[in-house]
Amino acid sequence: MKYFLFIYFALSLAIGLILNLFFIQERDAQVLINQANEKSYVELQKLTISQHLQGAIADLIFLSSLNELNFDYLSKPKSIRFLSKEYLEFLRNQKVYDQIRFLDRTGMEVVRVNFNEGNPEIVPENQLQSKANRYYFKETINLQRGQVYVSPFDLNVDNGQIERPIKPMIRFATPIFNQLGEKIGIVVLNYSGNELLNYINHEDFTKLGNIMLLNSEGYWLKSPNLEDEWGFMFSKKKDRTFRNQFPKAWQKINVSYSGQVETDRGLFTFITTYPILDNYQPQQIDPNPSESPSFTNYKSYYWKIVSHIPPDVLRENLAQLAEEMIRLYLMLLILVAIGSFFAAWAIVQRHKVQKKLRKSEAYLRSAYAKDRIKSAVSSQIRNSLELNEILKTSVEKIRELLKIDRCTFSWYCPNIDPPSWEVVQEAKTYRVDSVLGIYPIVDLGAFGKKLLNLETVQVDNVEILSDLDIKNLFLDLGFRSILMLPIQTRSRKLGLLTCGHCCNIRPWSHEDLELLTGVVEQLAIALEQAELYHESNANAAIAQNQAKQLQETLKKLQEAQTQLVQSEKMFSLGKMVAGVAHEINNPVSFIYGNLVHADEYAEQLFSTLDLYQKHYPNPNSEIENHIEEIELDFLKQDLPDLFRSMKTGAVRIRDIVESLRNFSRLDESEMKLVDLHEGIESTLSILQSRLTDCSNHQLKIDLVKQYGKISAVECHASQVNQVFMNIINNAIDVLESQGRNLPDEANRRLPTIVISTEQINSDFVTVTISDTGPGIPDRVREHIFDPFFTTKPVGQGTGLGLFISYDIIVQKHNGSLECISTPGQGTKFIINLPLHPAREFSTIEPSKSS
Repeated sequence: MKYFLFIYFALSLAIGLILNLFFIQERDAQVLINQANEKSYVELQKLTISQHLQGAIADLIFLSSLNELNFDYLSKPKSIRFLSKEYLEFLRNQKVYDQIRFLDRTGMEVVRVNFNEGNPEIVPENQLQSKANRYYFKETINLQRGQVYVSPFDLNVDNGQIERPIKPMIRFATPIFNQLGEKIGIVVLNYSGNELLNYINHEDFTKLGNIMLLNSEGYWLKSPNLEDEWGFMFSKKKDRTFRNQFPKAWQKINVSYSGQVETDRGLFTFITTYPILDNYQPQQIDPNPSESPSFTNYKSYYWKIVSHIPPDVLRENLAQLAEEMIRLYLMLLILVAIGSFFAAWAIVQRHKVQKKLRKSEAYLRSAYAKDRIKSAVSSQIRNSLELNEILKTSVEKIRELLKIDRCTFSWYCPNIDPPSWEVVQEAKTYRVDSVLGIYPIVDLGAFGKKLLNLETVQVDNVEILSDLDIKNLFLDLGFRSILMLPIQTRSRKLGLLTCGHCCNIRPWSHEDLELLTGVVEQLAIALEQAELYHESNANAAIAQNQAKQLQETLKKLQEAQTQLVQSEKMFSLGKMVAGVAHEINNPVSFIYGNLVHADEYAEQLFSTLDLYQKHYPNPNSEIENHIEEIELDFLKQDLPDLFRSMKTGAVRIRDIVESLRNFSRLDESEMKLVDLHEGIESTLSILQSRLTDCSNHQLKIDLVKQYGKISAVECHASQVNQVFMNIINNAIDVLESQGRNLPDEANRRLPTIVISTEQINSDFVTVTISDTGPGIPDRVREHIFDPFFTTKPVGQGTGLGLFISYDIIVQKHNGSLECISTPGQGTKFIINLPLHPAREFSTIEPSKSS
């Protein structure tokens, strides 16, 4: 019992320490994953806000262009009605704006259209008001062409009272100029903030934190608790600020652009978004913004996007991990208990054997003179724990000691038909034949029964045996005298030691029998030791194999968990891309369809005008003056070109949308035949801005496509597109980094990305993506496909892109992904994809790196 307890507690303590270390590592890894998820989520929210605000600015510019095309509003009621209808139609299509207004240069409303809860209406002329004293008119009327004014994000106020239900609002405005460059008024667009706030409140099951939006003073614009929102708009809620509720977190959030801070109130992940600086071109920002009641400087106009994971959520995650570790530890304790039992049992048995050996040694020492030969043989037998070596040594030493012609050892085999003795070891003189083989026990007659009863069989002279069958058997085997001693092992296995003389008769003396009996006893002990030794080795091998399997299982579990988090992130991103593509496609289709009718209407108007000129060639002077003023001939020539350019732009937008939908492929969960060139082109279309935009570092990347003739590949299109995206994105990052580190164009090679495809045989297609970057050192290249391994700065990469790419190509598509790189000469990624992944091929061996 003491051996069992000692082994059990020692192994339990060791396993507990190992699992504790693993728990600490897994906990740290979980913390890093949570932090990375939260950073990605707040960055995604910033991108969403920017997209909404950029859309509003684009709509404002579009509306301002309508005004400038029809600038003579005050003198032409027909133009005012036309503009009102355009505003009305715009509000019907764009449901995110509460109001559109055109104010003349004196601040008087010329046109105002209200959204009216989904039923847009034009405000009658007698209800139009003067806004000359409102701050947004004063701010905007002083701006230059192309500049935009953005108001603070607050609640809409009507007649001095906050409108109920509340309407979060942002006002966008820009000045309007006539063709002479004279300022004629402003366009004001009231953007409904509910659309933006509702999208921020969108549920994402991959995140743990509560998302919040704060203004620069720490007031909530969006909060999990509705009572905390818009505190600065209500006198009774002035103290309800993030700054007061989370003072420690606010100290860092207020002075930092982005980051994470953990306090006793939880984990806070934040990023700063500047509604003006992040979304306007430099020429759109007023370099000398004026003072106003709510807005003083565009640099001070910012919001904080904060994700907050409460302490109980963090503790719950750790509790789940701890629960898994405890279950695993309990399972291991059961296995340790079983292993400890067998180990302790083996030790006890070994001690018993050793105790018997000590008694035997004491007996041999007391009769050393008499039994010196037997002692020598026994020591030779005990020199090895290998069963075959023990039997071989035994028969050789006994034959040498007794000077007999043959000595054999046999095992009884009761499970064969008929039950037999199998001679497995033999020592003999060269004059006799070998008797190795299998002999049925029935041939031994009464002798066979005696041996099964563990009785010794002694025959001094075979010739005088009365049983003729046994006599003939022994003579056929060459025996003249024979002595057989049975041996039973600890496992109840029956053995037989046979000594025989063949040349002549040899009577067996009492000393021979006593000596062999002692040797048999020692042989039985040696066999018992050998059995214990083999059982101990077998148990140790089983324990080692179980530990190895456990380690592999834990590794696979960690990798599966990592891939699950990344897959959820990629699915959410793909879903967002598909949704954005769908939302863009509807208005583009509307514009493209109406352009056809607009073109036809223009042709009909010009035809009518030509008829008027044909039948009335001499109009009055007012018409002639008007024709010259509007430059009718130029208008007839330029308007069709204008429609064609608008069609071209709409087609370009439609192509980009199609590329986004082809890249995401959310509806293709099964493997299908896919044109890889189409996937590459969709990926390149999405990355086009990164390849051609050289405004940041005066660096333009040259793209070379060397497409071969390849067959369609059966694969998951979205997953393979993700691999293309990861590798090409990495290449662009490397080339941009190289451009920053080598600003001297004389020392810098032309940054180039080469994409080539070929079909190397009837089973595989190869895609090669290479760059002219600085290359990858061998010590880094060996780990680029490992999870969480990255060479990018903190916050710019998770280290999962190439790991997931390798898993997609090798594990999910039965292909291979190789990286070949020489420092200073660039990097090449080679993707080998089978045409049909379900088959097994031997022509290409998947590898991680070359």
